[in-house]
Amino acid sequence: ILRLPLWDVVSPNPEHTVEILHSMGWLLKGLSCELRLLVGFANDAVRDSGLAGFLQPHPNLCSALMSNLYGNPDGVMYRLVNKLSLELIQIDPSLTPPAVDMMKKAVCDLPGPPDIVQGYMILSLPSSSDYEAWIRQFNLISAHKCAMSHLTSAIGMMVDVSLYSADSMKSFQSDLLSSSEYSHPLLHSGGAQVLLESILGKLDIASSGSGHEGMDRVLLPSATRNLSNAVLNLCEFMASLQSEGVKSPGDLVQLGALVSRAVYS
Repeated sequence: ILRLPLWDVVSPNPEHTVEILHSMGWLLKGLSCELRLLVGFANDAVRDSGLAGFLQPHPNLCSALMSNLYGNPDGVMYRLVNKLSLELIQIDPSLTPPAVDMMKKAVCDLPGPPDIVQGYMILSLPSSSDYEAWIRQFNLISAHKCAMSHLTSAIGMMVDVSLYSADSMKSFQSDLLSSSEYSHPLLHSGGAQVLLESILGKLDIASSGSGHEGMDRVLLPSATRNLSNAVLNLCEFMASLQSEGVKSPGDLVQLGALVSRAVYS
C-alpha cells in the first residue's frame, strides 16, 4: 500500500501502475472472502456437517486480520483510501486526435475478465499511425478508469464484509469477546468513523473550488459511485452503534457537513 504509485499518463511505465491497481483489487477481494470465512457460518446445518471445523467462527484470527486492516491510524484500509487518486485525467490537448470515423472503426473492448472490463473501450490502430501518441493516452486512460473502478469496488466489498464481521462478532459469545483485551476496530476506537472521514475526504470536491461543476466533471464516476455505496453502509452501521462508535457530538456535525457536500456534488 505504501508503494501505491501516483498515476501519470506520461510516466515511463503507466501500464505497470494499471497492473498494480488491478492486483490490489484482486487482493482485497481475496481478503474479503477470507474474512467472511473467519466470521464463519455457525448454523445448525454447518454444525451437523463434516465441514463444521472449517466453517465455524474464528474470532481470534478475525480480530488479527481486522487489526491489520483498521487497528490503528496506519491500518491498511486507511492508507489505501488516503492514497487513492480519483481525479479525471485528460488527454494532452496538444496531441492531434484521429477523425471520428476512424475512431468508430478502430474501437474495441478493453481486454481482460468480462466482469471487470465490461463497458471500457480502447482504440486499435497501427503503431505507425500519425495519431499514435493520442491513441496511447486514450487507451491508458481507459485502462486506468477500469482499474480504479475495480479497486474501489473491491474496497466497497471489503467494507461490507468488515461491517458484517463487526456485527457478527458483537453477538458471538466467547471468553475472547468478554475479555478486556478484545477490541474490534470498527466497533471500538472510532474505527468506522475514521474510515468514513477518509472516504468522504476523497469525495469532497467543494474544498478544491470545483464543487459548482459537479463531482462527475472532476472525479471518476464509477469510483465515486463505489465509494458512495461504502459511505452509505458506514453511516448505517454507525447509526446502529449509537454513541459507541462516535468520538464526540462535534464529530457528527463535521461528518454531516461532509456527507451534505458529497450529496450536493
